[in-house]
Amino acid sequence: MPSYVPLGTPGTAAAQTRHVVTADLDGDGTQDVVGTNLDADSVTVLLGAGDGSLAEGAAYPVGTRPYQTVVADFDGDGHPDLATTDFGGAQVSVLPNTGDGTFGPASAIDVGTLPRALATGDLDGDGRSGLVVAEQGPSTVRVLLGRGDGTFLDLGQTATGSRPHGVVVGDFDGDGAADVASASAGSAGVSVLPGDGAGALGAATSYAATSRLCSLAEGDFDGNGTLDLAAVSNGSTALDVLPGNGDGTFAAATAYATSGLPVAVGAADLDGDGVRDLVVANSTAGQVDGYKGACQPPPPP
Repeated sequence: MPSYVPLGTPGTAAAQTRHVVTADLDGDGTQDVVGTNLDADSVTVLLGAGDGSLAEGAAYPVGTRPYQTVVADFDGDGHPDLATTDFGGAQVSVLPNTGDGTFGPASAIDVGTLPRALATGDLDGDGRSGLVVAEQGPSTVRVLLGRGDGTFLDLGQTATGSRPHGVVVGDFDGDGAADVASASAGSAGVSVLPGDGAGALGAATSYAATSRLCSLAEGDFDGNGTLDLAAVSNGSTALDVLPGNGDGTFAAATAYATSGLPVAVGAADLDGDGVRDLVVANSTAGQVDGYKGACQPPPPP
């Protein structure tokens, strides 16, 4: 089991930094950090020095009570931009990157009430990054197609499981078009909405999982070439993994014990074996749990 030590002085953000994401924002080949500050109505950008240390953070105002940040090039200039879900303001804020890791003023997009989670992806296959917003208030997801110039076409809402708290984009049925999945903080489990390749979403199909889901991840966790889903709940010490069948449907969830009440799940190939692993952050155990992805034979043709 690897061990970790702090890397120098911690970077300073602001009150209630709720979410962090990393990306190379200034094009120098090193990873930078963005903190989403719930109470300060801002994001803090901390540029990496390449030795594990972070420069003094720069704060950028966004909407009311931002909950999550995603990174993508929304205006087609080759530089990664930022977008936040503004939970208290029923908006999404988009901040353009000037090219050196600094950001211009945020533009606001009106969305449904209590936007909780955000994912980016190419929903209509035109090579431009768009957004999918999980709207807790109306229990919907909203597709915002990127026009490639920093603006978006709002395709409206599609009903999903009650109180969505997590959302991901992936091709779950293998047809080449992006689909969407959301995690319900009610009792609706995980909902999967097929994409039509033009940005529209079909009716949601729900799969049972632990109630009060708060976070969702996608990836090929068993190495068989199809996308799976993983979700955690802040009401149960369990990680639910739903194996994908490759046709847009999912097998029943398998529950794995966590060391405490989870608050987030993420996916990455941590051991370099080509299979994505899972990590779970726990609010009560004071630790992060790791789960190794297991290679399985590919499905029959």
